[in-house]
Amino acid sequence: MEHPFAKYYLDRPLRSLVDELSDRKLDVNRHREHVNKVVMSVVIQYLGQCLKVPSRDPREIGKKTRERKAAIKEKRIRENFGQKMVENALKGDEHSGRTHDDSPGLHCLMDTAASAALFKEVAFTDRFVAPGQFFGIDLGSGTGILTLATAIAGRRSGVQSYTVGLDRETDSVRQSTEILSRLLSQREFIIQAADIRMPGLLNAVFNGLPLSMWV
Repeated sequence: MEHPFAKYYLDRPLRSLVDELSDRKLDVNRHREHVNKVVMSVVIQYLGQCLKVPSRDPREIGKKTRERKAAIKEKRIRENFGQKMVENALKGDEHSGRTHDDSPGLHCLMDTAASAALFKEVAFTDRFVAPGQFFGIDLGSGTGILTLATAIAGRRSGVQSYTVGLDRETDSVRQSTEILSRLLSQREFIIQAADIRMPGLLNAVFNGLPLSMWV
């Protein structure tokens, strides 16, 4: 079965799509239809890499997405009617037993239409101040898809840019770093394990860093 957004899909390497979006000559208003296709293609291929699909064929990515959604649904039904949720509640750990495969970030990314709309909004925003440098931060970076969008916004700013992603799930940090390292240079980003609920962390971020934008 074809991916529902296959008609918007451009069969090109993911890095070349990212580089095209980073080009300041690409105008989101004058090239709206093409930009939409490139953004959707980035989101679909990025999802495929998160799901470890060996091909960039949108049909294969769509198939794997449906399988993963079904598996997560079945897992949650079993948990709801089993002892696992009770045990986790008694432990006081709402995230106990969660794997990277059923993380909130992956759930969001599997909604490709919503993810593409948000990605485009972040990557093409001009609502930031970047006097000589761009510093972006993604709080709760998850799969890293919005870290990538923020890094693209930094590139499009035309000044030196750096993007930081923070996430409490170490599996997410590892996988997103692995994927982004194939798309961005190490001078452009870092993903760090950190719980944004830690006392003082957000205060330190917003008051101690020269932020250009945050997501």
